[in-house]
Amino acid sequence: MLSRLVAIPLIPLLFFLPHVLGAEFSYYPTSLTLNSISPPITFYDPGVPGVTVSLGPNSTSASITVKASTQPFDIVANSDFIGPSPWLFIPGTDLTSATVLPSYLGRVGVANISGSGSLFSGYTDSAFLYQQITWPTTPILFANVYLEACVEYAVTSGFSILLLDATVFVVDANTLAVVDSLTFILDVGSSSTCTWNTYTGGLNVAAYTPGGTYYFLIRYRVQSLFTLFGGAYYARFYTNLANITVAPANPTFLGIFLLANASTGIYNASLSLVSASFTGNVDANIWLRNNTVQVQSSSITITASSIVTSQSSELVVTTVPPGYYSLEMWLDTTISPGSSATLNLVLKYRIQDGVYVEYPIQLNIVDPPERGGRSAEPPGNVFRILSIEPPPYIDYLRNYDA
Repeated sequence: MLSRLVAIPLIPLLFFLPHVLGAEFSYYPTSLTLNSISPPITFYDPGVPGVTVSLGPNSTSASITVKASTQPFDIVANSDFIGPSPWLFIPGTDLTSATVLPSYLGRVGVANISGSGSLFSGYTDSAFLYQQITWPTTPILFANVYLEACVEYAVTSGFSILLLDATVFVVDANTLAVVDSLTFILDVGSSSTCTWNTYTGGLNVAAYTPGGTYYFLIRYRVQSLFTLFGGAYYARFYTNLANITVAPANPTFLGIFLLANASTGIYNASLSLVSASFTGNVDANIWLRNNTVQVQSSSITITASSIVTSQSSELVVTTVPPGYYSLEMWLDTTISPGSSATLNLVLKYRIQDGVYVEYPIQLNIVDPPERGGRSAEPPGNVFRILSIEPPPYIDYLRNYDA
């Protein structure tokens, strides 16, 4: 799906040596070279701005440089729909289809929600795109939502006036309370062709907990304002961009720094910090996320350049459909100007009790003048967005009006 620039870094031999653990270990790529077997997992460049990834032989090791910056940055993964997708789809009654298109009407990477149904007085239906996000731990000066979207629809029989709108929600993942919501009217009438528009609004940064976990949802809704003697319709909602841009007070990075895919089976994965060196003041949290079920591990924690926790909890990892990745590795770091860190990590996959496979990762955090652009290329195929069972709070959000 993505074209990637792959370089082979020179990784010190000592980095591959077993650590002092009482378990049995397998190491890649050594066992791959000797036995000609495929590794259980392989690494991938996420194509995230500010992240440079060099993959080792067989994509089972990685050297990564992450650039922290005071420039505003996006905390929504794959907000432009051209990279690997953490987005999930919550269907409605009639709005039941969701795909990502390579391009549409001059835009690259477009999410499409569509459906058709019978109309009656008081008709309403809605569907959601959603993902889990993490609020930065550093103080945020301001935060804005940006949504670039359009809609195509038509009343195909009968007479109806429809209202089509989009609402952006940020919901606390622990309390399920709505922290912020913004509603944008896309169109009112009986038919329309797609015309791209950008909708924006500010968030109340004081309402967010530093390091807190939230759900970011986009609700697309069709409502009948007036229907005479029934009828029918179709609607297609298109999204080219859906992001939250935050402006940090200090050099910061929050996002995915590496992706991994499981070839077969079910594994238990965790991250360990083997060694670290620091210049200046560095705070960091590093964790794993299984984007299939939006579950994340506990964090490796560094505070004021001191290691507080060197091991994450285990996370169940499985194979996933095309367009998705089994595992995301996340970093939330804030550093003082001119500071840096080199972190030597290992991703451990437990393939059975007492047997592990380890993958070395060198993570460099720096404070450059500015961050680079996205390196990922647009997808070449249409990908289905994974549909999930509606969570309990969705019924409340379907009818929520700010």
